[in-house]
Amino acid sequence: MPARSHRLARVRGVREPTLDAPAAYPHSPPFPRVLVGIDFSPASLAGCRWALAFIAPGADVLFSHVVPFEREAGDATDASLAPSGVTPLREIAPVMSGGLGGFAATLDIREARTAVRVGRPSHFLDLLAADFDASLIVVGRRQDAMRRRVGEANVVERLARRTTRPVLVVPEGHSTAPRCIVAALDEGPSAVDVLAAAAALATACGLPLIALHVLPPASGTYDRVPSARDRARGLAIRSGASDLPAAAGGQVTTAIGDPTREIIAAGVGHGGGLLVVGKRGADASPVGSLGSVARELLATSPLPVLAIDGAAVAPTPVAE
Repeated sequence: MPARSHRLARVRGVREPTLDAPAAYPHSPPFPRVLVGIDFSPASLAGCRWALAFIAPGADVLFSHVVPFEREAGDATDASLAPSGVTPLREIAPVMSGGLGGFAATLDIREARTAVRVGRPSHFLDLLAADFDASLIVVGRRQDAMRRRVGEANVVERLARRTTRPVLVVPEGHSTAPRCIVAALDEGPSAVDVLAAAAALATACGLPLIALHVLPPASGTYDRVPSARDRARGLAIRSGASDLPAAAGGQVTTAIGDPTREIIAAGVGHGGGLLVVGKRGADASPVGSLGSVARELLATSPLPVLAIDGAAVAPTPVAE
């Protein structure tokens, strides 16, 4: 696809931390370029603050807002797209950009960029992330995210299905620092990528890594538990992070039960953590779809969820 000019606006921020985040991490963050989707709801604003404070401090950030509209436009300055009786979109764009810049100025970042588009949010957030070469997309999830409303329905799920880039979803009301990184491992091919991404985050943030493999209750007899534990350890070895859990104070563990419930319980049981999960699931769902566990976690988890695409490049661990 040819390069697109987005006329990204730059704004200067002030260094005023808004969350109780550490002043520095043991390593540089694994996500150097972050796209944040802002719809100006409390969930999106708080989710952005959380991600930039705990997961990607010091990142180069693009703050984006997509005005929901049926027709898709390459820019928010096309007055012909404005319906009759509605304020021309070229008048809306500076207002939205100014709002993004004002919010960025309240964060602990040196410099940020803003972009405003018109159309389907999931479509343009993916395009902006590709053109910005973002290593992470951040969105907030409202408590009423599943309700019917004006605009594109279920933006979080559609964005996760569309993009091959990692997507971090922060639920509304969550503000505490993560105490661990939970890598949810399944039988799918993306398990190695999930563990590699979780390992990079655990190293960067100085947090323990919990590598978890969950067996559904009806998957077989109890003698399968040792084999599940062996597979979890095997995945750690193949990802090059076999010694990380012990070195970081973490563990490789298994559980039997509902995968979604057990994954959340692992994070909550360790004081609250970031859940890292593969998008495609054990059945390796095709691109453009989500596995059942990933879909349920993205829609209902009380903890932040980082969804990794097996086809995407996992964050590169930073050298000592």
